Amino acid sequence: MAEHYRINLLIPYLDGEYYGTIFTTLHREINKRKSTLFTIHALASVENPAAFDYQIGTEDTDGWLLLMNPYSVLPSSPKFLAAIEASGKPIVTIGYQETSIRCHSVVIDNRQAIKDAVLHLIRDHGHRRIAYVGSTEHVDLIERFEGYKQALQDNGIDYDEELYFRANNSLRHGGASAAQAMLDRGIDFTAVIAATDLNAMGLIETLQANGYRLPEEMAVIGFDDLPSAETFDPPLTSVHQSIADLARASVELLYRRLDGEELPHNVTYIPTAFIERSSCGCSYRSKDVPIDALHRKLEQSEANIDQLISSHNQLASNWASASREGFFDLSRMFRGISHWGCLASWETDKNDHRHLIIKQAFSKSNEPVPPIGLRIPIEQFPPVNWLPKLGENDYVRVQSIRSEREDLGFIVLVGPIDKLVLVSEVDITRISCNISVTALVRDQLYNQVRSIAEQLEIVSRTTNDGIWDWDLVTGQIQWSTRTHDMFSSIGETLTSDPDSFFGLVHPEDHHHVTSAFQKHIDDGTPLKIEFRIQGCDKGKQLWLYAAGDSIRDQHGNKVRTIGSLTNILRKK
Repeated sequence: MAEHYRINLLIPYLDGEYYGTIFTTLHREINKRKSTLFTIHALASVENPAAFDYQIGTEDTDGWLLLMNPYSVLPSSPKFLAAIEASGKPIVTIGYQETSIRCHSVVIDNRQAIKDAVLHLIRDHGHRRIAYVGSTEHVDLIERFEGYKQALQDNGIDYDEELYFRANNSLRHGGASAAQAMLDRGIDFTAVIAATDLNAMGLIETLQANGYRLPEEMAVIGFDDLPSAETFDPPLTSVHQSIADLARASVELLYRRLDGEELPHNVTYIPTAFIERSSCGCSYRSKDVPIDALHRKLEQSEANIDQLISSHNQLASNWASASREGFFDLSRMFRGISHWGCLASWETDKNDHRHLIIKQAFSKSNEPVPPIGLRIPIEQFPPVNWLPKLGENDYVRVQSIRSEREDLGFIVLVGPIDKLVLVSEVDITRISCNISVTALVRDQLYNQVRSIAEQLEIVSRTTNDGIWDWDLVTGQIQWSTRTHDMFSSIGETLTSDPDSFFGLVHPEDHHHVTSAFQKHIDDGTPLKIEFRIQGCDKGKQLWLYAAGDSIRDQHGNKVRTIGSLTNILRKK
């Protein structure tokens, strides 16, 4: 077997019990095989899912692992799937079956597992009104919902859509929100199937807080059999699935394909087990947990909290440091998080071909970095030859970044796996990438404004026009270079105080000018006026033509007045 394979893992998240366990298991198994795991992400959004459509590394990758199923927050586009299939590299999907391309899939039989759970409630406990709680952010969760409906049908129970309570995610607060919806609607059922253990726990805690006794008044079954399920109150009945086995089997099958082996089947099922405890109404006695084990668990929780506080302090410090200068500094943004990184932005050449251009790069260990300006086709990205030597706990993270308006490019980072990888929604690297997008957009806007200002300055210098910008909130006014030149020609100087201007208006024109400006500010009367400027030397004066308009805030209030001054002395 060849060594030093590059394996691309497309995955929407890296943290939490599910994704974190898959990621760390894959990383460990691939490291054992002396290969490198590249995790590839985009900034996924539950509210606005977008397909992954980048043919990233298709020329350099040896194999693909995909978790971006069609129902996830970050599905793979048909074009991307066709491209990786055309590359001829082996592909294994994890947790879902991909039917549009040739690949192998490693999955949990979610439908049958949930059918067994529903059957237990019906046959062993006599329940007929059974509700369901779950989200649709992953194909696993959709299959569990389908299994729930099929189990009802198999047992002569009509599906009632009023008993489906959609969770906004698969986490604890998703279950809590579903429980609140139950309470608001009124509870006329006796049992609940939850798509995940965390949904079940959030559901139970909310019902208990509202006076419900469980399982006496409500039976609940979860899915995942998390380590905390056994010590939960009440101990949670659940479906056990080995997420680590799912990941290990995926790596094994991928490497069998890399070795040239033809697999007899295109789907491998990882077995599940139904674990009976108290939350469904079964008689169950929790195992006595030794005091020292409880102490260790408490110490680990305290360590996690300390690490979380430390990480967020690091994040705040990094953000302040990275945005302090006139431009966003990638190395400061990821200080203490990653020891190597680069930022690549999209550029289009004269033949309308898009390439990635290295804009920033850093190394904390003085290792080589790709030169600024290096052009790289997306099919060869990231630049493998420039990557540093990876430590045992290091991984390569390739993060697509985009604003609401445009695709910005990619950030590539090399660093250790986060200590809180198994805790949901605390991926500091991901949060830092989100913040980086804001900073990069700010830089773009700043550069655009500066460019416009420079263009206006050039125009004003090459014509008789000067520019003024009056901030009506602060009362300060800015003058262009050309305006200053006009006034210096008669021995006068302008400041940011508007009175420095109005004080120089010829006495015979003063009332007319101030009235014109005030009427424009008060009621929007167009500002177009000719007047004289009287210099300190009574023999020197200017004839000026002023024109301007105002800018309003979101409430319709005028906040700035901007305009031009034209020297019309020769016309007079």
